[in-house]
Amino acid sequence: MTSSIRKFWQRLESAVDPEDAPMFASHPWHTFNLDFPPPAFIGDVDNAPVVILMLNGGYDRNKTPAEFARPTDRTEFLDWLKGTRSAIPTNLSAILYATSVFPWVREGNAVIVNAVAYRSPKITDKSESENRSLAKHLPSAKMHNQWLRDELLPDVRSGKRCLVAHRWSLWDFGPEIVGPLANVHFSRAPASPYLSNDLKAEIGSWLAGRA
Repeated sequence: MTSSIRKFWQRLESAVDPEDAPMFASHPWHTFNLDFPPPAFIGDVDNAPVVILMLNGGYDRNKTPAEFARPTDRTEFLDWLKGTRSAIPTNLSAILYATSVFPWVREGNAVIVNAVAYRSPKITDKSESENRSLAKHLPSAKMHNQWLRDELLPDVRSGKRCLVAHRWSLWDFGPEIVGPLANVHFSRAPASPYLSNDLKAEIGSWLAGRA
C-alpha cells in the first residue's frame, strides 16, 4: 500500500513542495537551503519494517553541492522520492555507504524519515531557533506527524514495524504515547547524528526475530 507520506511527495517537481512554498515566501528570515531536493525520507517508506525518526535534511556548503554535481543527480533524487525510480540514486548511495544503517536501507529493511524535509546545517543550534519555529507550521511537517500517528503507530502497536526514535524533538511524539513496547526504542543520545551500538544491536535482533 502506498503511504500518505509517499503520496504527498509524489507531486514534488522542484526542491520545495507547492504547499510549503507560500510559508517560505512569507518568512524571508528563514535559513533553510532550498536549492537541493529535500530528503523527506531515505528508504522504502511504504514497506521497510524498521523506521528511524530523524530531524531534518542536513546541509553542508561544500559537501551538499558535490552530492548533486551531475546534471542528472537532482532528477534521480526526485524520481526516487516519488517512487518512480527503484534504484537508490548514485549520489545518495555514495553518501549512505559511509553510514552504519546503509545495508538495512539498501536491502529495504530500514527507512530514515525526517520530521522536516528541508535542509539546514544544524537545526538544533540556538542560531536556528527561527527555522524550528517555521518548521512546526510547514504543511509537510504536519503531514509527517499525521502519518506517524495514523499509519506508522498502528503498525508498530501490532508488531508489524519497529520504531526507532533517534532525533525526535521535532516530532509530535514521545514515550508516553506508545508505552513500553519491545519494538519501540528511544535514543539515549539524540544529539548525535549516529545510532549507538546498543541501538543498532536492538534493531538487528528485532530483524533477526522476524526471519
